[in-house]
Amino acid sequence: GAAIVRKILLRKPASLLLFDNDEYGLYALEQEVSNRNGAASTIEDPDKPPLTKIIPVLGTITNTAHLLDLLCEFSIDTVYHAAAYKHVPLVEMNILEGIRNNVLGTLSVAKAVEESHTKELVFISSDKAVRPTNVMGATKRLAEMIFQALNAEKRCKTLFSIVRFG
Repeated sequence: GAAIVRKILLRKPASLLLFDNDEYGLYALEQEVSNRNGAASTIEDPDKPPLTKIIPVLGTITNTAHLLDLLCEFSIDTVYHAAAYKHVPLVEMNILEGIRNNVLGTLSVAKAVEESHTKELVFISSDKAVRPTNVMGATKRLAEMIFQALNAEKRCKTLFSIVRFG
């Protein structure tokens, strides 16, 4: 997700909400993008206006209510969902947690986005979702299938997109 954040920042959005369950990782990313953003950290100097308002939020993608609250509070237009366990050996050793986070977490994000009427949700998948040979790849493929099903239903105006990176 950090690489995507860096690319988004180049487009100079009015605000950018960073959502992560890793406190130090979130802090480090917020510090980095705030420095690139031409202003002091919003945490350290809230009175200095940045080019893009950076909003760091701690949380987990499995908490649908928290996600929905954030989407509505900040009127989010586009969500880039890159939260997943990605290390094949660790997911193989922690199968249930991999499924909970990668599949059920993706469903939670999709439900919150759909209910909030966010315009677009982009899921960052993996080349391992193509004919998966391991649990991590299978969880990413199942997450893709959630997006495909929601897009096919046309219950809402949200565009559900998938991009695969290798």
